[in-house]
Amino acid sequence: MYILLIRGAAFFSSVGEMDYSGYGVLSDWVYSLISPIGTGAVFGGIFLVFIQSLLINIIVAKFRMATTVTLFPGLFYALLVSVAPEFLALSPILLANTFFILALWELFESYRKNNVAGHIVNIGFWLGIASLFYFSEIVFLLLAFIGLNVLRAFRLNELLMLIIGFCVPYIACAVYFFWYDGFGNFWQAYVLNNCAFLDIKIDLNIATYINLALFTLISLVILFSVNVYYAKKNIQAQKNISVLFWGLFFGLLSFVFQSNLRLEHFLIFMVPSGILLSFNFLKLKPQTAEAVHLLLFAAILIWQFNPNWLNI
Repeated sequence: MYILLIRGAAFFSSVGEMDYSGYGVLSDWVYSLISPIGTGAVFGGIFLVFIQSLLINIIVAKFRMATTVTLFPGLFYALLVSVAPEFLALSPILLANTFFILALWELFESYRKNNVAGHIVNIGFWLGIASLFYFSEIVFLLLAFIGLNVLRAFRLNELLMLIIGFCVPYIACAVYFFWYDGFGNFWQAYVLNNCAFLDIKIDLNIATYINLALFTLISLVILFSVNVYYAKKNIQAQKNISVLFWGLFFGLLSFVFQSNLRLEHFLIFMVPSGILLSFNFLKLKPQTAEAVHLLLFAAILIWQFNPNWLNI
C-alpha cells in the first residue's frame, strides 16, 4: 500500500509514453509482453519496487548492516526510486536493479567463506542479466571485482569464475540470435549502440534543475555521514558498507559511456543510496524520524504531480 501511494502519480502522468527501446535485449523482450504505457506497466513497476524493497530489507537484516532490524532500507529505496516523475515508469534500469540487488546478495555471501565458487559465478551471472536489461549495469562487473577484494582474499581463478558467470547470459543470447541469423543486429543494437562518450539527453529546464539539486543533496548527506555508517558496526558490516560506496562510485562512472543517457539513469545509484540513507534515520529520535519522513513523503507526492499542478 505504501509503494502504491508513493508511485500512484504514474496513473495520472505520461511518463510511461517514453521510448525505452534499445537499452537492453531483455527489456525489449519484456516490452513485447507488456507495454511500457498504461495501467499494466504502472502496476508492474509497483510490484517490482515491492520485490526489490523486500530483497533489500532481507539483505540488510541478514548481513547485520544496520544496528537494528527495520524496514527502513527498503522504505527509503522505494522513496528514492519514486522521487522524480520520470522514475515512475517501468524503465529498463528499474528492471535491471532487481538483478543488481541479487548480485549484491551473492557478493555479501562470499565474506569469509572457503567454498564460494557458486556465489562468484552467480554474481557474474546476475550482473550479466542486469546489463542485458540496461547496458550500463556492465560497470558493476568492476564493483564485483573490487568488492570481492574488499570482502575476501581474491584470487585469479575467482576472477575467471566471475567473468564466466557474466558471459553466460551473453553467450546464450549470442547463440539464439546467431541461430536466427541476427547476431550482427544484436551486437550492433544492444552493445555498440549503447556505448557513447557523455551522450547526455537530459532536457535542461526548471524541473530538471530541481531534480539535480535533490540528487546532489542526497549525495551530500551520504558523503558527510560516512562516520555514522561505520560507527558501532562489526567488520563484516563495515566491509559491506564499503562495497556500497564503491557501488556509488562505479554508478557515477557509468555516466561516461552510456549512450542516450536520460534522467532515469540516476536510478543506478538508488540501491546503495537507499540503504545508506536509511542508516541516517536510524540515528534520529523516533519522533524526529517520523516527522522528517512525513515531510519527505508529502514533498515527493507534490513533486510527482508537478507537471499537472505547477506546469513547470
